[in-house]
Amino acid sequence: MKQHIFYFLAIIFLMFSCQEPTTTTTTTTTTTTTTTTTTIAVVTPNTICFSLDTTNDKVTFIFNETTWAADLAAKNITTITAVEVRGSFNGWPKTSGTTEYPMTKDSSSGIWTVTKSYADIKRPGNSGQPEFKFVVNKSTWMDGTRPFAPEGYIFRTSDNNHIIVFSTDNIETIKANSIDASTVKEITSFDLTTTAGQQQLANFRQVPGGTKLFRSYHPFKLSKTTFNTEDDRVNYVVKLAEANSIASVICLSNNETASLSTYTMPDKTSYTETIPTYLQTIITNGNILYVGLDINKIPSYNDVYYASNGAVFGGWIKETVQWINTHPAPFQIHCRLGTDRTGVFCAILAALQGASWTEIYTDYQSSNNMGIKEFRDYHLLKYSLENMLGVSDISTVANLKETMANYFINGGYLTQTDIDNMINKLK
Repeated sequence: MKQHIFYFLAIIFLMFSCQEPTTTTTTTTTTTTTTTTTTIAVVTPNTICFSLDTTNDKVTFIFNETTWAADLAAKNITTITAVEVRGSFNGWPKTSGTTEYPMTKDSSSGIWTVTKSYADIKRPGNSGQPEFKFVVNKSTWMDGTRPFAPEGYIFRTSDNNHIIVFSTDNIETIKANSIDASTVKEITSFDLTTTAGQQQLANFRQVPGGTKLFRSYHPFKLSKTTFNTEDDRVNYVVKLAEANSIASVICLSNNETASLSTYTMPDKTSYTETIPTYLQTIITNGNILYVGLDINKIPSYNDVYYASNGAVFGGWIKETVQWINTHPAPFQIHCRLGTDRTGVFCAILAALQGASWTEIYTDYQSSNNMGIKEFRDYHLLKYSLENMLGVSDISTVANLKETMANYFINGGYLTQTDIDNMINKLK
């Protein structure tokens, strides 16, 4: 009991010893009377919104009402009755009452805290780090400007989530990745006179391990209509699919052929989704697989990253491999962005064909070249595959091809013949 009291008092002391969220640097030029003031966010438990207990491997999440005052005011919140932590580690619950991370308020300080073990929260988000946000009064997500947060502790993708940085992590690498993640590429950023430039735009490329499997963005559904590259992106998916004589398609994002939409693009032009001719021919010939449709369970982001060791996921891989073996090559595999579901499926298919871990994660991170604020760090893929295979570090697995095959064979999903036939089909 005394140990718990001491630990709690230590947290409170740490929070109160770091109340100032910013420091101000003032510089004055000699030629004018203008004073330029630069505000730099300082790393404190209040500004990064957590503290680490490296002795006991625990994380304390911290929501300081004083630190968050401006963002609370911007959301017209004057009374706080509850604060919760939602993140990559608890599945981003969307409704109240489903999170196991409610916070407790110290009434004298206005500071809310909850403490969890490293084991509870070491589940990465897109940044490769555990990601989180605070939810106030059960429904208001605190996703405002948060000027108090130091660079690197909010990951600048489209989600702008807080991240946890451990003592063994390289904050400078995280900062660089965050800057990369915040970059939105214009169409002029791609050299569309080259195949490489077209492939970057369309997220279209050959999957490592063979020559007959290509991954891509969706061939007709738009997902990022606020970007002026989106219509060109889909058009180049079609162009590259035709250039590579795609004969069969594996779709990981359901059958959306009956839900075509029209959008006004940022340049004020109108774009109507249309099923391309090559794809319509494939559909007519019965050479398209909608993974999971037969069981009414389509793969999701959470499924491929956080439930990859489950029977449903194993069944999807079985369905995909056996379907490849009975349909004509070359193949195209895609979801919406061609990044998450496609990324994990391609990693497994590549490993079964003998691709190295380096080849696999390099291919996975190549999707970041699209520049659509949907950065993915390879540690997210690493987490998924390690969780599936039951290994602590996939980079040290001596024979990844054999280990991957044994997992699906021993689990009753595939036979060696299934795998060999797929390798021959895709080589």
